[in-house]
Amino acid sequence: MRIQEKRSDDQISSLASPTTYLTPFLVAPPLPTPHPHRMTVPLAVAGAFHTDFMEPAVSKLADVLKDVDIKKPRIPVISNVDAKPHSDPEVIKKILTTQVTSPVLWENTCASVLQRGFEQGFELGPGKVVAGIMKRIDKKVKIINVEV
Repeated sequence: MRIQEKRSDDQISSLASPTTYLTPFLVAPPLPTPHPHRMTVPLAVAGAFHTDFMEPAVSKLADVLKDVDIKKPRIPVISNVDAKPHSDPEVIKKILTTQVTSPVLWENTCASVLQRGFEQGFELGPGKVVAGIMKRIDKKVKIINVEV
């Protein structure tokens, strides 16, 4: 299926690091980088997640979440939507629906975690993508990769 009205690469799906933006690569090659000091990386993805293409899913997710009982977390959830900690279950539900069409603020989220004293983490799974991005944000952070 080709989408005519909008190109998926016109939208940024993630602000990954101080030098990298990610765009969903579904229709056409990426446009020139919108900011000269950042690199735009097209991702081959199954859907244009975190872009306006996902708008039809927002109301459906909101309807489902109405019947979901989210408990107040013991540890605040730092959202990729605004890089802030949240504990209110209703706010978390709203953020989940907002996340569907909002770019992932990975760089801001990592900075928020670092400001709260994060010193070491674990990356589970193949590769070292998270470790590489964190090193671009703060070279002192230690990320241990655990291949599963």
